[in-house]
Amino acid sequence: MYHCPRVLAAALFSLVLVSSGACSAERGPDTGTWVAEWDTIADTVVVRTLGGSVWGAPREMVEELSIGVLDGADELMFASIGSMAVDEEGGIYAFDSRVPALRHFDFQGEYIRTLGREGGGPGEYGEWSDMFAQLHQLPGQLSELQAFVGALTVRRDGKIVLADLGNARLNLYEPDGTPAAHWSVQGGIFSRQGIAVDTADHTYVSIVTEAIRPTAALEVGYLHLDPEGNAVDTMPVPTLPGEPEARRLGPTDPSKEHALSPLGYMVVGVTDDYSFEIRRPAGPTVRIERAYEPVSFAPEERAEWQAVLDWFKQADYPVDIGSVPDRKLPYGSFLADERGRIWVRLHVTARKDETVESPSEGSNGPPPISWVEPNVYDVFEPDGTYLGEVRFPWRTTPLVVRGDTAWGVRRGELDEQYIVRLVIAPARSGATD
Repeated sequence: MYHCPRVLAAALFSLVLVSSGACSAERGPDTGTWVAEWDTIADTVVVRTLGGSVWGAPREMVEELSIGVLDGADELMFASIGSMAVDEEGGIYAFDSRVPALRHFDFQGEYIRTLGREGGGPGEYGEWSDMFAQLHQLPGQLSELQAFVGALTVRRDGKIVLADLGNARLNLYEPDGTPAAHWSVQGGIFSRQGIAVDTADHTYVSIVTEAIRPTAALEVGYLHLDPEGNAVDTMPVPTLPGEPEARRLGPTDPSKEHALSPLGYMVVGVTDDYSFEIRRPAGPTVRIERAYEPVSFAPEERAEWQAVLDWFKQADYPVDIGSVPDRKLPYGSFLADERGRIWVRLHVTARKDETVESPSEGSNGPPPISWVEPNVYDVFEPDGTYLGEVRFPWRTTPLVVRGDTAWGVRRGELDEQYIVRLVIAPARSGATD
């Protein structure tokens, strides 16, 4: 029997039945108008955004804190920060894989200490290995993998957890920076999806669960550890209809993406359509869909990606490599908000990044991509409510999101990095979609 699920029939919305038999909701004009419909199909609630958003016009992320210098103290010079964590007081932990170093800054951005050092002893971390780079050859894939090297999270008891790829383990540190423990991880290397801690201080770390095949999509799951580091089980990433079997080559190829929320649910979707699912250990699945207008590749951008695909063809890459389509996929990845929201990174119109260098003579890798997309996200509540679009400043990448605040990395004109904290700017008076 068809019904409108109670979780979505919030008092903030006026509910009317439409001819399709689905439910429709609108948010009042004071905060923008969100038009949606939903169905209940077996144990899945489908929430489909037809237009508008709760916030109305797109919001901008505004930088309110910057940490780093182009030239100065070592602890303020950053080369390759791909992972970050934030404690309950707003203190920032950042792992620079090129040094390597795990550094701690307070809420005001003042340097506190460096935790551990390179090595294999207690509290130490291993160096970056070329083995990981061999599995992700494209510039975008390598960047995503580097984002996992030294993946970080902070437990509710204040302990810091570092995924130490070089030593195939998790390192734990006390809030004062002293080593607390290290837990070996067996059965596969870490993959790029990350690490999370739930409200009971159980740790979930992404691992490869099947033998690695050069052209096949990685089979990944999450190793679930209790607060003492004992393995509880392994959570597979849910299977979806139509998920690709081959490893993606870039934004031209669909991929199965996922993220694990600290609140216990998993977000998973295939990027060839604007839809994804929220899977919980118990309760209904929420499937979120949104009507969208595909974005076209700029001619120069398309030519660069075609050059990459041609490089793979010449290298006899053992899968059928086609050509770059006219239009981009709707989205590329997810960020799991520490307070429950889902941030969906959109494929948008790219810009020329003048800092991207041409390949050196004799380089044997694929051509570089100099047309780069700014980071733009759609933000949803876990019940499917579409809050709206959020735009980050140019060359700024979020790594942690918590409500209206994000922490990440901004790249400077000489490709130096800065740790930044940003907040969603208030809506402009009179702004509408």
